[in-house]
Amino acid sequence: MIPYLKNPMGMKSRAFITRWSVSDSETIYLPLVSGGTYNMYVDWGDGSNSTITDYSSNTHTYTNAGTYDIKITGTCSLWNFNSVQTSKGKITAVLNWGDVGITSMNNAFNGCTNLASLAPYAPNVASYASAFYNCPALTTIPAKLFANCINTTSFNAVFMYSYSISGIPAGLFSNCASVTTYTYAFCYCTGLSGAAPELWNLDPEPTGTSCFYNCTNLTNYADIPTDWK
Repeated sequence: MIPYLKNPMGMKSRAFITRWSVSDSETIYLPLVSGGTYNMYVDWGDGSNSTITDYSSNTHTYTNAGTYDIKITGTCSLWNFNSVQTSKGKITAVLNWGDVGITSMNNAFNGCTNLASLAPYAPNVASYASAFYNCPALTTIPAKLFANCINTTSFNAVFMYSYSISGIPAGLFSNCASVTTYTYAFCYCTGLSGAAPELWNLDPEPTGTSCFYNCTNLTNYADIPTDWK
């Protein structure tokens, strides 16, 4: 478990840690957006750090090419790569979700084409709409990714177009009793094999329009209701 860290701002929290791959003299842009609440300390992984209290103060330039782990503590309520797309190809992993007060995962990693690894125990927020949309480097889903998500109501298009994912872990959504929609959740995830979770048998049944569209290699594809595929 990642320990609580106390940063120079006096804020004590578990760090949200992401991994990035950059070139010489490259500037990266954290996907901070207007409307978010930011009062955070950023360790950029190269010996430098910043205090960020406004979404527009989201850049950092690395002198040398390499792989860097960025650690964020404090408050970072919104993280949206669909709105801030400049560096979406530079992030390669989420190492720890921390407890930085994320309030929505909508479009959080949308289009992050080199995102290959996720940590388990993602934040308990209402919506994961398009959170990992079009992440083709992602091949596996941690079994406990959504273990904390007891209040999540939407997984709309959560993994849509992430076509390299090879399977859906058993029990992935076991703690997600509040979900009302899985619409397009795995749409065009053509690399899926094994069995799909029988989400259509939940009571009450959530909306699942095209949840497994074109996922024809699933072993129980024939059993999936027509409106779910």
